Order: sequence, then C-alpha cells, then structure tokens
Amino acid sequence: FNLPQNGPSGLKETCYAVHYYDLKVISLDAIQIEHPLGRHKRQLEWLDSVLTKDPRKWTVVTLHYPVFSTAEGRDNEKIRERLKPLLD
Repeated sequence: FNLPQNGPSGLKETCYAVHYYDLKVISLDAIQIEHPLGRHKRQLEWLDSVLTKDPRKWTVVTLHYPVFSTAEGRDNEKIRERLKPLLD
C-alpha cells in the first residue's frame, strides 16, 4: 500500500492524516501509543498539532485498539491514559 507520508518522523505510513474537504481522518499507531519506552510522545505531539492547527470542521480518529472496551482483556489503560486527554 502507498499510505500518506505526513505523520511524525519515524512513524510514516503507520500514523498519518487524510483530508477530504471539511473532513480529516487521522490514523494512529496504537502499538506505539502503548509502548513503554516513550515512543508514544512523538505521535501524541504530532496528533496535538494536527488537531489544533487544522481548520477542518470534522475529525475522525482511528486506531486498531479501543480506547474503551467491555471485553475482558481489552482494557487498554495506557491508550486511554495517553490519548483520551487529547481527544477530549
């Protein structure tokens, strides 16, 4: 696949944004958000920049893991802790 190369450094094609008129779709790399060694910071700084500096009316954020889940074993606490404040 040829995916957009507009994500943060080191995460090209796994983290990116697509724009379509008044809609922006942001794809995040959930594995990196959960990563314990601080790799998530680059992606979350990029996300904050995209959310605050882009004037489009609608935003969709997608990632492979849920922020909230009712399924046993799917409680992604790190994702919720790191991502939810930006989404709010």
